[in-house]
Amino acid sequence: MARIYELGVRPVVTFFLRLLACLERPLFTKAHNTDEVAARRKRRTERTEDDVLWCWKQRGFW
Repeated sequence: MARIYELGVRPVVTFFLRLLACLERPLFTKAHNTDEVAARRKRRTERTEDDVLWCWKQRGFW
């Protein structure tokens, strides 16, 4: 009987316990607050503007 428990019941129980532990954690945590998101967006737009100006300068339009 102990062998049946070790080979059959125990792995199933541990699987369900691990599954419940995973479900308790939120899937998508809030990574950044609004200030950090705004700062990242600002850097991204500034970098895009710099890339566009560089491209125009390389082509001789600037």
